[in-house]
Amino acid sequence: MQLTTIKLSFLLCILSFLISCNKESKDYRDEFVGNYLCHQTGGCYTLDTTYPKIDTTLLVTVTKVEDSLITILNVTLKLNPISGTFGVDENGYVIEYPGGSGYRIFKGYFSNDSIVFHTFGGGHGGGCNYDYKGIKQ
Repeated sequence: MQLTTIKLSFLLCILSFLISCNKESKDYRDEFVGNYLCHQTGGCYTLDTTYPKIDTTLLVTVTKVEDSLITILNVTLKLNPISGTFGVDENGYVIEYPGGSGYRIFKGYFSNDSIVFHTFGGGHGGGCNYDYKGIKQ
């Protein structure tokens, strides 16, 4: 009788452990993904030409990729879950263009329901600098 009680207790412990393991843990990126209505400012230039400045509003979508990354403007970025900062490396600098995006710098941060980020693409002959500030929709 006592052996049966021990076996039953052991079986219940194993069962409760397996049930608790099936619960999905919350993904820390969930609070950041979504659509942000952003104010975009900046402009492009070449060695001999400056193009009109951009001052517009656009919808920017943040999505989850793989196990721990996010995408913004089709660029895959690392997200620091503690500080809410994101970039291609810890400083936001791009060694190689990620996925052919053309960005050399892509960095920013989340704060409450807002996003702020900066992009730069180009090289010695010209480029484009843009700043984005948005609020989650």
